[in-house]
Parts: sequence; structure tokens; C-alpha cells
Amino acid sequence: MVDSRGQIDRGAEPRTIPERSYVDGQLAGHAATSAVAEPRSRFIKRLLAIAVLIDLLFVGLAGFWLRQSKLRYEERAEVTTQNLSLALAGNVANVVDKIDLTVLTVGDEVQRQLARGAIDAK
Repeated sequence: MVDSRGQIDRGAEPRTIPERSYVDGQLAGHAATSAVAEPRSRFIKRLLAIAVLIDLLFVGLAGFWLRQSKLRYEERAEVTTQNLSLALAGNVANVVDKIDLTVLTVGDEVQRQLARGAIDAK
């Protein structure tokens, strides 16, 4: 053993480790350990609650981002559809104009041939 001056005391008896006493399957001094375990348990519960809140925050942000992304894609689809319909309307108008011009040309040719007295077979 070491005395208070830091010297080894050879005549001292070795210390023994006290025996643990159990009451109802629990250590007798378990109340002190339970007092330490309770704040630790509270800490773990708080830590889990914070982790769950952070997870909920990220899930909420992801949901918000997905909703915004969906709205942007719907807006793009609407603009693309409007552009395509305008292009098709212009194309149909050109085809109708060509058909109209063809019908007018054929009508003029028929009137010209009728004015000469007969319609050519060609």
C-alpha cells in the first residue's frame, strides 16, 4: 500500500474488495446507479426525439421540393402543349389556305374553259 507521503508501506494489510450484496436480484447500491441511468435514459429519449424531428424536417422539405418540382413540370407541359397546338393550328391553316387556293384555281380554270365553250378532258 502507498501511504499519504507516497511511500510504500510494507507492513500494511492488503485491501480487500468489498463483497456485493444483492437484494431481490438487484445490487444493494443500485439506487445510485439508477439515478445515473435515469438522466441517461432521459438524454437518449431527447436525442431520439431530436432525431425524429430532424427526420420529419427533411421529409417535409423533400415533400415541398417534390411538390414544387411537380408544379414546374406541369407548367412546362402546359407551355409545351400550347406551343404545339399553336404550331399545329398554323400548319392546318396553311393546308386549308393551299386547299382554298387549289379550289379557286380549279374554279377559275373551269370558268375559263366554259367561256371557250367546252371543258378539256385533260
